[in-house]
Amino acid sequence: MKKLSLILIFALLCGLCACGGEKPAAEPAPAEVPAETETEAVVTEAPAETPAAEEDGIRWSFADGTLTVRGSGCMEDYEFLNAPWDLAGNSFSVEKLVVEEGVSYLSKYAFSACCNLSEVELPASLRRIGAYCFADCGALRTLTLPKGLLAVEESAFSGCGLVELKLPEGLAEIGECAFTNCIDLLTAEVPESLLTVGDDAFLGCGELTVELPRGAACESWFKDAGITVKNVGAATGELSWSGEDWKLEKGVLSLSMTGSMPDYSSMGAYSAPWLPMSPVIERVELTDGVTSVGDYSFWACPALKSVYLPEGIERIGDYAFGACGALEKLELPSTLKTVGYGSFSYCTSLTSLTLPEGLETVGVDAFARCSGISDVEKPASLKNIGAGAFNFAGENTGELTD
Repeated sequence: MKKLSLILIFALLCGLCACGGEKPAAEPAPAEVPAETETEAVVTEAPAETPAAEEDGIRWSFADGTLTVRGSGCMEDYEFLNAPWDLAGNSFSVEKLVVEEGVSYLSKYAFSACCNLSEVELPASLRRIGAYCFADCGALRTLTLPKGLLAVEESAFSGCGLVELKLPEGLAEIGECAFTNCIDLLTAEVPESLLTVGDDAFLGCGELTVELPRGAACESWFKDAGITVKNVGAATGELSWSGEDWKLEKGVLSLSMTGSMPDYSSMGAYSAPWLPMSPVIERVELTDGVTSVGDYSFWACPALKSVYLPEGIERIGDYAFGACGALEKLELPSTLKTVGYGSFSYCTSLTSLTLPEGLETVGVDAFARCSGISDVEKPASLKNIGAGAFNFAGENTGELTD
């Protein structure tokens, strides 16, 4: 009986297979679909805190070995091998990258798996290249970086096959290990505008010779790193940068914004556009009409000594002026209602502080470690004081009230 049951089950399975065999092995592709299909998908949707100008997002397509990135604003950062073209299985087939006008930031790890990438076209709108963006792109031998690029972040081109490099005028920052182990890189042309070079930025680049103006801010860094320097002319010392609503000239950063400034981050895609030039910002001037200073707007500007905050400002965002150790004088507008978390923390050169009547909230650690201040008179209007807000010397004696 058991043997008979097994025979019946086997017969049934054979019948099902026979029915399936009547179906064609593969359905023909619709006539309108080409042999190599273009894929398009949303790369990023702007997070809630993203500035309005960057809310349009970025899209991409891949066809005939070419990866095209289009849209406006910033790409979102990815983890290793997690960019959408990685997940779609296209990365190893990418031979050419075209980034269209409007894209301002290429994200972390974006093209690090594109080992056959040999040609790159970048737009004038590009301002930052994220960490590990082109890391280990060994087939990439030549590269033209656009004028307007302000920062190349950590390990962005490490392990690439570059043989020569021309960094554009206006570039202010190169992150640590940015070009490390580019073993075929022999010459690099460096602009006077380069202010900051991270540790090991050109480590393992063989017999590299750097060409740059004598007296440029970064000249000593290359010499200290043991890199051969060939001077080309002399530095003028007349450095300036500008954006849609800001200008940095002779150490003065002027903003022509009105209303609420965007909230920024301390690094990466949504950091303030002038952040790479922070070593030379000595004064900040905000336009009359600004109502709110955004988070991290002027975070860690080591040379910043003075600030003009016009009447009408009601809020100073989290860490807006944090770690500005050279800030000597601060006049807060009478319209101010809120000072955010850490807004002026570690401003160690401040020696006095006057809080305006009408101020209602001072956030956690707002003036923490402002060691030059010994005391402050709190206005009657002040209702909320965050923990550590007035811990000028750093003791754990802050107060918290509702």
